[in-house]
Amino acid sequence: MSGEGKVVCVTGASGYIASWLVKQLLQLGYTVKATVRDPIDGCDGVFHTASPVLFSANDPQADIVDAAVKGTLNVLKSCVKSPSVKRVIYTSSMAAVMCNEKPLTPDTVVDETWFSDPAFCEETKPTLNLSVEIILKLVNGEKSYPSPYKLVDVKDVAHAHIQALELPSASGRYCIVESIRSSTETLEILRQLFPTLHLPTKLEDDKPNEPTYKVSRKKAESLGINFISWEVSLKDTIESFKEKGFLTF
Repeated sequence: MSGEGKVVCVTGASGYIASWLVKQLLQLGYTVKATVRDPIDGCDGVFHTASPVLFSANDPQADIVDAAVKGTLNVLKSCVKSPSVKRVIYTSSMAAVMCNEKPLTPDTVVDETWFSDPAFCEETKPTLNLSVEIILKLVNGEKSYPSPYKLVDVKDVAHAHIQALELPSASGRYCIVESIRSSTETLEILRQLFPTLHLPTKLEDDKPNEPTYKVSRKKAESLGINFISWEVSLKDTIESFKEKGFLTF
């Protein structure tokens, strides 16, 4: 169904599911009005130019220094949480370079190394959505994994949202679950797909033979959802980790 001429709003559009929903809506021709929790999410680059500039203040530490430092740290922390951000361009002042109590003499040469502390970059690592972070931890040797685990591809979730909007017959609650798998099953699939990965041989608290419940797919399939298999989703996830630099193998 075409969305040409239709306008929709997606709240929290920078979120994991919502970002895929926005992508699919745009592909269908919808005009999307998006609200975001964090405008940095989904950006490739960030220009941070906002900072207080005052030539005088009653309390310079609070009005200028603290405001600038806290504001910048908040922006940088948001950038760290967004895996899409590749580069941050920060506009500061020469005052931030030179005001470090070093003597300024005719022989002094000021350069970019002055008052430059890389600790923030060294100590802070990129973050992932919790749902996919579990998989990355497993691949990196984590022996604790929720089992059994309800699974569905994010693209199917986004598709279900659109179908719920477009189908006149859609109503009520939908359980969007492709399958329920044990950690042992997931490990075995990973070994078959990526034999060079160094995976744990056994996981804590795993009960591979324990009977699991089922989630009915009947109503979800009435939306026209042809679920992407866990094998395909897992393969796409690992390849995405590699593409974005979270894994190297």
